[in-house]
Order: sequence, then C-alpha cells, then structure tokens
Amino acid sequence: SFIQDMLDDLDISRIIGEMTDAVLYGYQPCEIMWGRSVKSWAIADIVGKPPEWFQFDNDNLLRFRAKDAGLEGKPVPLNKFVVPRQDATYDNPYGFPDLSMCFWPVTFKKGGMKFWVRFAEKYGSPWVIGKHPRGTAQGEIDLLLDSMEAMVEDAVAA
Repeated sequence: SFIQDMLDDLDISRIIGEMTDAVLYGYQPCEIMWGRSVKSWAIADIVGKPPEWFQFDNDNLLRFRAKDAGLEGKPVPLNKFVVPRQDATYDNPYGFPDLSMCFWPVTFKKGGMKFWVRFAEKYGSPWVIGKHPRGTAQGEIDLLLDSMEAMVEDAVAA
C-alpha cells in the first residue's frame, strides 16, 4: 500500500523516458528527490541529469563535476542517485552508447555526397582545357580561365 501510493504519485512515463537515455549515451544519472510523508521519507520524484555533469572515479563511484572540485569532482551523497547504464563493465563504467555507432555514418552521409560529386567532376569526366595561341595577353588568358571555371568547380587548365 505504501509503495503503491508512492508509485502512484510519480510520473512513471517521464521517469522511464529519462532513464532510457542511458541506451543513447551509455549512462544516465538520475537524481532521487526525497520527500517527507506522514509516516516516513519517500521518493517524491526522480529527475534525469545531464551525463556531462558527472564522472566516475577509480572505484567506479559517481562524482559530480563541480567547478570548484578540480579534476576528481565531488562525491555524490549515498542513495541520492540511480544510474542506469548500458553494457557497463568494471573497465568502462560509462557503458556503451548507441549514439557512438551513429557518428561516422552521419558524418559520411553529410560530407560524402559533396566529396563524391567533386571527385566525379574532377576525375570521372573529361577536364576542361582551354587553348590559346602563344603570345596571348594575360587579360585574355584570365578571361578564358574565368569562363572555364564557370563551367566546372575544379580541374581547369589554360
């Protein structure tokens, strides 16, 4: 009854949604907000916090990256945080983020098409070569180059 009443007061859908960010980022620190009920202390809310605010020490204990705490950070209070993690090990307490598998495909998708268009234009089609007679004035050569550059982006010669 006490547990059921406590769970009824929580926004379980939001809490589960915040905790499932651990799949994307590897881990998701969630702060437990305690509140006093009539009989005892109970969980009032669980709030997800940004993972970049936290780190793990050599003993795999969660620490808060406070500005005044230096590189090692401040230890968090006992029973104040729950940290869902995905595929965490002793060697890697941060877990395995699924978004890490998306970086290179997204990067290649964004830059790949631009690269291949330029590559195909430069090496996959004939080069534009303008010919002029010997002794042509530099102004006319520059005009020829400018008109050829308007045709293609790379690989022009005069």
